[in-house]
Amino acid sequence: MAPDAKGVATATRLRSVISDIHLHEVKVHSWIKKLHKRPFDLD
Repeated sequence: MAPDAKGVATATRLRSVISDIHLHEVKVHSWIKKLHKRPFDLD
């Protein structure tokens, strides 16, 4: 029973990490889209 609980906890942690990464990617993509829509100067 102990190994099963450990596996479930690991899977849950992994899933939350993956969803965090996905959320971050979505934020970055929308930020990049905003940058492309709005012309901007680097200097």
